[in-house]
Amino acid sequence: MDLSKAKVLWQVNVFSLLFFVLLLLTGLSNWLIFPGGHGAGQGLTSSFRGFLCAIHRWSAIGFILLMTVHLILHWEYIKKAWGKYGLFRAMQSSTDTEVS
Repeated sequence: MDLSKAKVLWQVNVFSLLFFVLLLLTGLSNWLIFPGGHGAGQGLTSSFRGFLCAIHRWSAIGFILLMTVHLILHWEYIKKAWGKYGLFRAMQSSTDTEVS
């Protein structure tokens, strides 16, 4: 692995961790700290909960994108690891029979 790919992998891993921590914090705070539901008298708490929900949704999208990039960058390793146990060949043969 060359240095530039290692640097990109490191950056993807660090940002994935940050997004995961953000997902964890916003999810737990919405679940345990801030009240759910809509009603009169909630005011700022309800608005802050909505803000955290929006942050949670967007960080989930970012996390999914980063995990997709992570899998793409590791795809050769995944093929080798699955090939060791015959799993990748089984997947290829099943897709080959579906196409023909």
